[in-house]
Amino acid sequence: METQTYKEEKEAFVSNCSGGSLLEIQFVASTVLASHCLWLSLVKSGACSADSFMVQFLVYIVPAVLFQTVLSDHIGVALFGLLLLSFNALRNSNKFAHLRQMDRQLRKQRESRPKTSVLPQGHNAHLSVYRASIMILTCIAILAVDFPVFPRRFAKVETFGTSLMDVGVGSFVFSSGLIASKSYGSLNAKSFAQKMKQACRTSGPLLALGISRLLVTRSVDYQLHNSEYGLHWNFFVTLGLLPPFVTCLMEFAKKPAYFLTIGMSIAALYQFALYHGLQNWVLNAPRTTLLSANKEGISSFPGYLAIFLIGADAGLILFQNRNRDRLKAIQLAVKSMLCWLILGVFRALASYYDEGYWVSRRLANLPYIAWVAAFNMILLSALIFIDEFFIEKDKPALLPQLLHCMNLNGLATFLLANVLTGSVNLSIKTLYAPTYASMLILCVYMLLVCAFPWFFWLQLGIRIKL
Repeated sequence: METQTYKEEKEAFVSNCSGGSLLEIQFVASTVLASHCLWLSLVKSGACSADSFMVQFLVYIVPAVLFQTVLSDHIGVALFGLLLLSFNALRNSNKFAHLRQMDRQLRKQRESRPKTSVLPQGHNAHLSVYRASIMILTCIAILAVDFPVFPRRFAKVETFGTSLMDVGVGSFVFSSGLIASKSYGSLNAKSFAQKMKQACRTSGPLLALGISRLLVTRSVDYQLHNSEYGLHWNFFVTLGLLPPFVTCLMEFAKKPAYFLTIGMSIAALYQFALYHGLQNWVLNAPRTTLLSANKEGISSFPGYLAIFLIGADAGLILFQNRNRDRLKAIQLAVKSMLCWLILGVFRALASYYDEGYWVSRRLANLPYIAWVAAFNMILLSALIFIDEFFIEKDKPALLPQLLHCMNLNGLATFLLANVLTGSVNLSIKTLYAPTYASMLILCVYMLLVCAFPWFFWLQLGIRIKL
């Protein structure tokens, strides 16, 4: 009886959250920008080695954990502190000359290592930092949300509103679309059957993970929030269904240049359907059939499909070689501003007419799609400008090895984070954990999550493809 009562407490703890402000969420995500500035400053000044795991963990991971927990009420001051450290490192670069000399000697000693430990440097380092940053913020949040130290305004909103975890879900899909754009552009020479076979090969492991998650959570009586995706649906199922649907759409469109047009068309049509009865059904219909039992997951899929396609359009901008990075950043910033404008229109409608016009991750409606797109494109644009500022012309961009390793084993890392999250929740009563214990658990958890891809790639040369 006690276990059942605690389960109900956990479900109530993550239910009926109302979210926070757009500005605060953007500030929290800016942790990755400030951390990247700090790491580039430290490496450029010679204050630390570019290959140090612990330095990268302390610079990228620890601040992200703190910003989502104990420093959540002091984000502005904390961001300013990180930027001040960056400035100070650059200003005192002459004092680190002896450290730079030591680092060069160590690098010479490492030249005989296997190629798997050599860090590829290139003009798309900002893309790697962006992808890994989304992964870091997401992995932290999925466990931290179960502790009281994680502010409830950062947890997933019940229906209408904005939160850090809400934008994290959409950002994961946007990032997947961004990377997929390169592969879809190279599939034109293949037949539809070949394309669909490749899409199913990508979808298979994700759908298997979705089914496995359902079976495991049911077998251990794990607490679930049914209004998130439904009784049987989960995020892995949504991710798994995207590749075959996108393949079918691209067979119809023929050109990757239509990513944005198709994505926005789906978003507009889906929003029209929501206004004409679908929204009322999703929010109020009883769960009496298999369809209605999973109404949130099924109905929100077109929204995530639109986000994936808009992300793919952003990928077309980033992967084009004819344009300089600065021009790419400007293009992304302009598109981001247009999305913010769309979001502003819906904010006005929600304020003056009906709350049903506002952002809803549960529905993945048009304002949610616009917000996710705006959020991610402005983040990407900022990272490009940061690299432009720190990296000298005609020199390769600097890419942190830790983030590179997380990208190479992204899905495996995310799966490990989910397994560890479940293990922690089954082992201790997180609701009653004091602040010091919560922070210790979160730091050790992220240390394991980061050490896993680092060890497998740099030490063993293994890239786990699921």
